[in-house]
Amino acid sequence: DKVYFIEQVAVEGGFRVNFAYGRRGATLTTGTKTENPVSEAVADEIFAKLKKEKMAKGYWEGAAVSGITSAPTQLAAVTDIQ
Repeated sequence: DKVYFIEQVAVEGGFRVNFAYGRRGATLTTGTKTENPVSEAVADEIFAKLKKEKMAKGYWEGAAVSGITSAPTQLAAVTDIQ
């Protein structure tokens, strides 16, 4: 059972798109798709593309969980039962 979380967060200077993934209940691997802040329009595109890629691989949108500590403007929790 794997999970993949995507968050779009407002930061000083723009927005960032971050992700976390791994097996449910284990320590998740984290990263960002935007090393530097980008405009909201660019962040929206990155977020949508990443979500689409994960859903094409068999993930589906689920509920957000308490593991995400920031206040994202967008959050997709995608899960894959395996």
